[in-house]
Amino acid sequence: MTPTTTIREMPTGLTTLPTIDLIDVTRSADSRTWSGGNKRSFLETCLLKWKWLRVLLCVDDEILEEVKLEASVRDKIRDELKLQQTGYSADSVRMVTRDIYARTRYDMSNFRQQEIADATASAMAAKSAGEARLSREREAQDSETRAWASFARAWSGVFGFEPEGPQWPEGSQRAQGDRACHGRPALTNGVVDTVGANIVDSRPPVDVNPRVQIVPRFAAALTLVLRSKFGRMAYHEANRLLIEREYLKVCRDANVRHCDIEYHRQFVINTYFNEGVTDELSTVRTRLPRWLRAAFGNVPNAAPTVC
Repeated sequence: MTPTTTIREMPTGLTTLPTIDLIDVTRSADSRTWSGGNKRSFLETCLLKWKWLRVLLCVDDEILEEVKLEASVRDKIRDELKLQQTGYSADSVRMVTRDIYARTRYDMSNFRQQEIADATASAMAAKSAGEARLSREREAQDSETRAWASFARAWSGVFGFEPEGPQWPEGSQRAQGDRACHGRPALTNGVVDTVGANIVDSRPPVDVNPRVQIVPRFAAALTLVLRSKFGRMAYHEANRLLIEREYLKVCRDANVRHCDIEYHRQFVINTYFNEGVTDELSTVRTRLPRWLRAAFGNVPNAAPTVC
């Protein structure tokens, strides 16, 4: 994206404000993966190709498949960490879970129950409105019936006959009879249908009893929440307990389901302590040889002077 230059009117004339540069620091990490990159791919190829190698290295086929699945989860979480997340703290988690439900219909909270409650309330409101409209129509018809009955009695006294019944003029509500629309709104696919046409929901269908799924976007959002509060901490048991307790607290505040909290817990902890895509570019000089760092040079960091 090319930065734009804003012109602002000042008392002394037109002044050009400096441009704001946006630098994509995550693109440099696209060629690397959290799960091992080319080394993992080469090892996978050898293990999958030669069964004798798996037997020699005591690698079970089932364990190999699990390692491949776990590596794919790591790489997906790394990709999600490169995307900008909305909101902050527990609000960002709520936004992520709502977006996940809107896109995939995988419910990590109680959005399905809210949809059902909203649809039921809408149906009840539409039903009440239909009943009120039907009551008004019946009152109008009764008034019309009484008026025509009075008219018939008045003319029967003049001509000396008793009419069998009032003859309703063409076009009146009474003459239309059942042709008047007295239908009630129907509930179709969880959506109130007031015109009799089915409303098609283009989103994926909701599985009534799905298996628990790992959502990399959710794990990435929780990792960013934890790092924004505690920064980067070295791994040891005390820090792990601190991160785990804060993770559980944020998930409870965001109304995440217990099963999703438990299945994502260890992935979030692994990402917090091990994934370094957010620091790769800013710490690149620490991974250079000493002679190469000296070749690039350093700015002298003078000690503060106290007068």
